[in-house]
Amino acid sequence: MLLSAVMRLSAVMLLLEARLLLAVMLLSAARLLSAVRLLLVVRLLSAVRKAFKVFNELF
Repeated sequence: MLLSAVMRLSAVMLLLEARLLLAVMLLSAARLLSAVRLLLVVRLLSAVRKAFKVFNELF
């Protein structure tokens, strides 16, 4: 009886640990995605600025 309670408790702990690990992985993936999105926006703004410079030099 004590052994089954310990096994049940360890199964619950493993499940909680797996959920926590999944949450951390999703959070880091979201951070990575937002960092990539920020990098793309910065590159887009840089390209637009370069295009305006070229446009101003031409006219």
